[in-house]
Amino acid sequence: MNPSNPSFASYARLADFATDDECRDWLAQQLNHFVNAFRPRLKALAR
Repeated sequence: MNPSNPSFASYARLADFATDDECRDWLAQQLNHFVNAFRPRLKALAR
């Protein structure tokens, strides 16, 4: 990762999931990780 150009990514293939529910659960978990990672940074910017 380039420190001057930070990024956030999460990847999975549809074939990795046996059901749509597993896929939705994974997506919800990834979105929570994203929010938890960026919430403190966004709060700091809002000050």
